Amino acid sequence: MWWLVVFILIDGAWVPGAEVTPEGWSPRAYETRAECMDRKAFAERALADLTNVRETRWYCTQDPDTPMEELAR
Repeated sequence: MWWLVVFILIDGAWVPGAEVTPEGWSPRAYETRAECMDRKAFAERALADLTNVRETRWYCTQDPDTPMEELAR
């Protein structure tokens, strides 16, 4: 199982999407790494044109228990 995780830059700190108020910014499970990478590319394209989103980072990880701080580095 692969997980897609988003981090959002807020006031100079990377915050896991699951901790941010907007609905839908939480880790998502996918069956394969390829599917996760496809969704990652889609998410990056979808946010590329938004002017109110300064910067985001997306990660595909196989271990949902990886501490968010490790991914954000």
